[in-house]
Amino acid sequence: MTEILNLHSNAKAYHDKEVSSNYVKGRPSYPIEAIKMLKEELGLTNDSIIMDLACGTGKFSKMICEADFKNVVCVEPSPEFRIDCSNVLKEFIDDKNKDIKVVDGLATSLPFEENTFDCICAAQSFHWYDNVDAIKEITRVLKPGGILFLIWNNLSEDDNPIFKSTMELFRANKQFSDDNSPKFRTGKWKQVFEDIKNDQVLSKTLVDPNLQFKKFKNDQLTNTEKLIATTLSISFIALFPQEKKDKLVSLMKHSLNSVEESKDNKEFTMVYQTEVYFTRKPIKSD
Repeated sequence: MTEILNLHSNAKAYHDKEVSSNYVKGRPSYPIEAIKMLKEELGLTNDSIIMDLACGTGKFSKMICEADFKNVVCVEPSPEFRIDCSNVLKEFIDDKNKDIKVVDGLATSLPFEENTFDCICAAQSFHWYDNVDAIKEITRVLKPGGILFLIWNNLSEDDNPIFKSTMELFRANKQFSDDNSPKFRTGKWKQVFEDIKNDQVLSKTLVDPNLQFKKFKNDQLTNTEKLIATTLSISFIALFPQEKKDKLVSLMKHSLNSVEESKDNKEFTMVYQTEVYFTRKPIKSD
């Protein structure tokens, strides 16, 4: 079992059944165009061996399996998340014509032989392990020419102006914000690739640090109940004392009920920009 002590302090929030349930209920899915990329642009086939690294509750894993990839390993350190991921993927795990697994593991100590995977995907997760040790492990278990595929759903106030005040409750309001958790939006996760570029040895032996980029618009139907679940699944918010969480939920309900599009728990659309960054392991290391 993965040692919880090896995780970022706020990542320990994900070792909780209620947080995992909120993740399943509230977190958005990904655009189908991102999945199509894997085959149509990056050359994977149904028989390619894929890892979904830090797969969480299987949001992206399910889409990979639905695209008829037959060999998928979902790696996740949280036992609570692994249980929910296994439930989400049950029909695929039970399919005798496929090899779909959910296993324990950390990005810095992957339990696989070298040159195993054609592609390693990391959905909404790489900013938690954006370090050279993780890149070394990823490179080790990728086949030569294998793909590292990083994807995030980015929720912007600019794309959702009528919900700006709701989003600012936990982004701009110091009472409910946090500077300790790693966040995709800061871009700090990119620094590891710059460090690799500037190292004469690492730049020749690890995945190509020159990331390629694509972006897709991703409209997601939600409602007040689901958006609150999404918010309560955010690591640092999940660690709030119950009284503080209750106060945030109350403010969110008031804010969303003040907008015609979302009042009375009506379904409404949140617009995400899904950002994809990808690269490959060199065919031949110098």
